[in-house]
Amino acid sequence: MSLYNSKKIETFKYWRIIIEYMQPQADQNCPFCMISSGKIPAKEVYSDDRVKAVLDINPAAKGHVIIFPKNHYPIMPTIPPDEFKHLAKAAFEISKSVRSSIVSPTNKIFIANGAAAGQQSSHFLIHIIPSDTLVNFELENNQEKDTNIYQALKKNLNIMLTNHYKRENVQNQLISTEHLLETDKLRAKIPEKISAKGHIKIIPKKKIDDNNSLQEIFYLASYAATAGFEYLNAEGTNILMDECHGEIISADILPRFSNDGVNFQWTPVGLAEHELDSIKNMIFKNAMTIDIQKKQSSANFNNPKKKFCFEEFKKSIISTDETFISRKLRRIEN
Repeated sequence: MSLYNSKKIETFKYWRIIIEYMQPQADQNCPFCMISSGKIPAKEVYSDDRVKAVLDINPAAKGHVIIFPKNHYPIMPTIPPDEFKHLAKAAFEISKSVRSSIVSPTNKIFIANGAAAGQQSSHFLIHIIPSDTLVNFELENNQEKDTNIYQALKKNLNIMLTNHYKRENVQNQLISTEHLLETDKLRAKIPEKISAKGHIKIIPKKKIDDNNSLQEIFYLASYAATAGFEYLNAEGTNILMDECHGEIISADILPRFSNDGVNFQWTPVGLAEHELDSIKNMIFKNAMTIDIQKKQSSANFNNPKKKFCFEEFKKSIISTDETFISRKLRRIEN
């Protein structure tokens, strides 16, 4: 049966994003790809060979910045590991630049994967939002704890992170725990306020301000989101991290479903053009000190203009270790 059989695809609402947006010509009409190439003007605050950061044109707060890979990836699981590491580091460093420029006590690092999670673009984005005026991101306790769900998520998370350590050829750092997962640096737990089915909270046990620790919390957040897709058949996921004074102090991972009652939409803050220019200049000046390792280990990095080919992507993931994406693709195809 064809991969594009509409009845099969309809069963997997979330995966329509992959099929629709990972075609070879997917980036031609993508506004963020056009911003990267200079075809659309934007108030740029940071750029390197892999990522770009600009002011959001519909900001949730003064200093709201969007960070995105220059290559076209629709959702987080499709981003190659090396580029994901670079993107995570860039997000953290730019968040510090935003906070020092706006003099905000904390920032929200916000990710929306999938339409059910509020993703409105076919290009993966990370939002950096000064949170002193951000009221719509307060999480509410509107879900009961389902022990069976969390037992399954715990099992999946530990398997995923064990496999991650094997792939990275590093020592397994998992610690036996009553929580969902624990390492010497991080703890994944059931939050006191459960705002969505399968909601997971990650709490650092140590100061998260170095590159390796930062990558670990981003990876754990990514795997927690993946576990939600695997077990709950979620249609999307939100990741919210709190950055305060140069540290990541917590991360919430919320599996999302259509009409689940969770809402992270915001009313744009009205700012005059001269205010936006002033904000851009302040953040740009602070971001000039950012020095992110740009080691290129992916052929796709060496050619930013290269079109992303869905068939090549499909072959690559099916030829490697079993992943949640390859399983979903095979279910659609069969």
